[in-house]
This record gives sequence, structure tokens and C-alpha cells, in this order.
Amino acid sequence: MNGLSELVLLDTNIFLDLIGGFEEKDTVSSKKLLDSIKAGEKLGIVIAPVLCELYYLISREGDEQEAQKFIKLILSIPNIQVFPIGQEEAIRAGWVYHKYNAGQKHKNWLSLVDCLIIASCFYLESSVVCTWDSRFEQVKDVSIYKPSEIVKSNTAP
Repeated sequence: MNGLSELVLLDTNIFLDLIGGFEEKDTVSSKKLLDSIKAGEKLGIVIAPVLCELYYLISREGDEQEAQKFIKLILSIPNIQVFPIGQEEAIRAGWVYHKYNAGQKHKNWLSLVDCLIIASCFYLESSVVCTWDSRFEQVKDVSIYKPSEIVKSNTAP
């Protein structure tokens, strides 16, 4: 790896895209991004609440075993690390939540997990967030990319 500029915080929808659980259609880019992580070109960072959200979203369809298998699969991918959320990240996420959701219609709100991802980016120097979620477009405090933008040139943003 070429350093910290290769850190990519992965939103829940990158993984959901792989199993058809997200509305975006560019599954190929999500797979290419994960392949570049497996190959060591980038380091994938998953915050612990993303695992919780994935488990819930998959198991609500009635298949807890499938949710458990999928989480284990994610955790077995080389060069993916789980970033724990601590006090500082939680407080920063509250700041992000207030800053970007105040005065917005609820459908445009960033979720708490989204805010925790953004907040974590402040503590992981030179990291970027990767998501398909258009609600992230309003965020100006950290760099936000779609998988297709990251894998297009196969270099770090």
C-alpha cells in the first residue's frame, strides 16, 4: 500500500449492492472496489455499526443465518479492518448529525450510522468515504466518492 491515502471507509450499501439489497445498479464497481481491497491496493475500513446495520437489514428478510454468514464473509476479506467507535467519534457524529440534518426534510437526513462513518473519517487521517447514498453529497467536511469514482482510475482519490 502507498500509505494512508489508500484508506476507504465503506458504507453499508457497498456490501448490500453485492447481494442485491441496494437500489444502485453498478454492482460491478462495488465488486471491483472490494477486489482492489483484497489485492492490497486499498485498505477497507468498516465501522462496527455498519456490521450491525448489515446484520439487521439482511436478517429482517427472515434469514439470520444468511446475515451471520455474510458478516463472516466480510470479516474474512483481506485488508478490511473494523474501526471501533469510541467516545470522540460518537460526539463528532452528533455534531455531524446536527450540522447536516437540521432544517432538512427527514427523507434527506443522514442516518446515525452515516454520521458515524463521516465522524470516523476525521480520526483516520487521509481517509475517504465510499458510498452509493446520494444523501452524502451534502457533506463537505470529508471526501465522499462512489465506488465507480475510486475504481475508475484504480488509484486513490
